[in-house]
Amino acid sequence: MRATCHRSSVQRCYCSGVFSLSHVTAIALWLVAAFLPLLLALGSRDFVLQVNSYRERPGVGLTGQVLSILEGEWEDGGETQPLTLVHSTFPEMIQQLYPNESIRTAVVQTSSTDVNQDGIAESLNVEIATPLSINETIRQATVVVVLDYTLKSYAKLNMDALVVFRYSSLFAGDALYVDGDLDFQQRSVLDVTNSVLYPYADSPIANMSTTDVTQELLVQAIVGGYRARNYTAAFHTPNPVWTSNTHSSQVPTEFKVHLDIRIDPVNVLYTPQWPEIVKQAWIQYYCLFMVVSTLTIALREYLFANKLLSSVCIIDEPRPKFAAKYE
Repeated sequence: MRATCHRSSVQRCYCSGVFSLSHVTAIALWLVAAFLPLLLALGSRDFVLQVNSYRERPGVGLTGQVLSILEGEWEDGGETQPLTLVHSTFPEMIQQLYPNESIRTAVVQTSSTDVNQDGIAESLNVEIATPLSINETIRQATVVVVLDYTLKSYAKLNMDALVVFRYSSLFAGDALYVDGDLDFQQRSVLDVTNSVLYPYADSPIANMSTTDVTQELLVQAIVGGYRARNYTAAFHTPNPVWTSNTHSSQVPTEFKVHLDIRIDPVNVLYTPQWPEIVKQAWIQYYCLFMVVSTLTIALREYLFANKLLSSVCIIDEPRPKFAAKYE
């Protein structure tokens, strides 16, 4: 008995002169298979990868720098007077913008939440409780908190970030609840290096205002200088809650600001290094090459098999004595 161990197709070789049309056509098809994918890949936007992105949850912490500005009115012998209460841990030059009677020491409590216990907080909580005297009412609250912001997964960056929120109401209030998300924003891509980038070490947020700024334009000056940076963090608060004052005007109370800062993973744009650029380009070229080369091989087979190009066909057959050895 005889069993088939291997079966191979008959190989056909098509031969022609070196300078014949058939040979030139075969070379042209090989060149098309090699260079057409390259031209198609170069025509795409991402063949040479210039910018890439990844997701990372930043490490965010509190720096202890807080500015709270409460505005409203107070009654003095039946007359209503404007009221401004300021609590600040910013440099002294900022506190000097306000008169001494406007400075009011507040109790600041901070905490962080790390659910998965990976050492990176998912949220930060800040509570600012400002004591109020009799007949003092608050109708507007402005809170400025400076954070320490760090990226360290791939592109490394450390900077101070600004959280600013202002809310006003026609009704006197005793509490403001703010729950928002902290997003990373960048105008230029980051470079991947082994060292940490400190772009604003010489110009911290607390030093952005000058002595020429008035107390009315203080927050605007801080926000304007901060927004001019290439790398910032924006605080988005979709649904703040203002709690109306329910206490009697004859009972001293306090105004509380509850600030919940949620830290979600962010998209970080960076400049890829050359191994990543080569890998991305090779994948695109190879995928196009497989498609184009398959089409050119099929076209070449069709041209020669149907004798559309003149050539001599040589068929390689197995040797009879080699086949008869296993009869």
